[in-house]
Amino acid sequence: MAAKARPDTTDRKQQSNEEAAMTIKPKHVFADLLSVGLSAALVFGSGALHDFAYYVLLVFVLLGWLALLCVGVKGEAAETIRDRVWWSGFLSVVQISALIFSGHSVLAAFSLVLSMLIVASAFKEQQA
Repeated sequence: MAAKARPDTTDRKQQSNEEAAMTIKPKHVFADLLSVGLSAALVFGSGALHDFAYYVLLVFVLLGWLALLCVGVKGEAAETIRDRVWWSGFLSVVQISALIFSGHSVLAAFSLVLSMLIVASAFKEQQA
């Protein structure tokens, strides 16, 4: 009886990474819906809803800068960013557009630079 040839371990790892990237994870769905909801609240909300969305995004951007400067983008977070770069980029454009449209151009600029640095850090970590 001939022994079956086992696929190379790197091929199996690559296949499992591709399958993992294609699955929809609840934490990603929640984050995406939150991003779209906050953008919609900025553009279409009035009064308290608009202010709430602005301050939540302000806190998210400040925490993002703090995390990037203190810890950086490493490990699983970097891998997740690399796997979802196009979808996350689209959501970032929607959010930045909502910030600009609602008159918060300074926060939009900080958010844009933060997004670009996070993506660059994720891909730099891959090369290292």
